[in-house]
Amino acid sequence: MEAASILGIPSSSLPPIWTDMANSPYLPFNSTLYSEGPVHMQNAGYDGHTINQADVALLQYPLGLDFGIEQNTRDLDYYSTVTDFAGMFTGDSAYACAYLALGNRTQADNQLQLAFNHIEPHFKVFHETAFDDGHTQHFITGSGGYIQAFVFGYSSMRIDRLGVFTFSSQQPLLPPLGITAMKIRGIHLLGTLFDFSYTDSELCVQLQPYPNNVNNYTPLELRILSNGTKYTLSMDNAVCIAIQPVEVAGVGYA
Repeated sequence: MEAASILGIPSSSLPPIWTDMANSPYLPFNSTLYSEGPVHMQNAGYDGHTINQADVALLQYPLGLDFGIEQNTRDLDYYSTVTDFAGMFTGDSAYACAYLALGNRTQADNQLQLAFNHIEPHFKVFHETAFDDGHTQHFITGSGGYIQAFVFGYSSMRIDRLGVFTFSSQQPLLPPLGITAMKIRGIHLLGTLFDFSYTDSELCVQLQPYPNNVNNYTPLELRILSNGTKYTLSMDNAVCIAIQPVEVAGVGYA
């Protein structure tokens, strides 16, 4: 429905069932699968068997549904015990991003570590299955998932709403593995490119130079969520502040 609105397609031309499904998606619960409490079901007939990837985890990331901290945690904790992490799997990144949004970096770090079971040691390409003997070269979906754990997990970036990128699903965190600084280059927002970098104490945002043939671009600003302070971004100097949840937005975009 939101996509139709952006494209200028009147809602009256869409099948009514689309609105019904968007407003009331079928998300069945089960109260007997997990001793800690009810969890969402993988599918209507799910009986607790080992699965390849938890679709329920994908509800939290990347879909962005929020069932509350308690339910979100219970869903992740349960499905992480019945997922075959050695199988044809890319979901460790989804678990990592979701756990980070809940403030559980211990579980997120554990999920990130699983990715290395899918990496061929000599050429560092990704296999579809863990400890693969060479039958899948190169599994781009797996490497893409690995990158997402850094870009959308530890940095906390989300494409939140039109004209706004938030870095607030949690405070940006440095990944494990001895990393002391992170930089995400060339993030594209409303035709303008910016770089986002941070350490364990400071974050910086700076616009990238515009190509000579680009005359129209959207000015961007950095917003501190705790107090509403706004800084206009430029190409000349980076705006650096103490690390905390922030947004980068087009000027004039709510």
